[in-house]
Amino acid sequence: MEKTNQQAPTYPPQYQQTPGQPQPPQAQYVVQQSTPITSAPGPQAPMYVAPAVFGEFPQPITCINCKQQGVSMTEKVMGAAGWVAVFGTCLVCCCLAWVPCVIDTCKDTNHRCSNCGMLVGTKKMI
Repeated sequence: MEKTNQQAPTYPPQYQQTPGQPQPPQAQYVVQQSTPITSAPGPQAPMYVAPAVFGEFPQPITCINCKQQGVSMTEKVMGAAGWVAVFGTCLVCCCLAWVPCVIDTCKDTNHRCSNCGMLVGTKKMI
């Protein structure tokens, strides 16, 4: 038998733990078996995805009622901001209190479905 000069593998030095010091966390690996996700058979209803924020102008929507995709119709209606503006104008000059009623930027904006007319969202000024 022949002698071979094999050196033992070298490992990084072990650090000494001082008393009172927490031990660093050890990495743990967990192997999980994946299972396929299946859905129930049959027709599924499309999900309604509403815009995050409605604006003052018409925008693309999917109607909750008729499930049609299209561009919303908008209409301006008096809301809280309009009435606050009327009250503020009345404090300054009563004869001009009607002005906020005709200015669209003081009004809320309702978004309706262009197919069935259902209200799908509102942009409030306040």
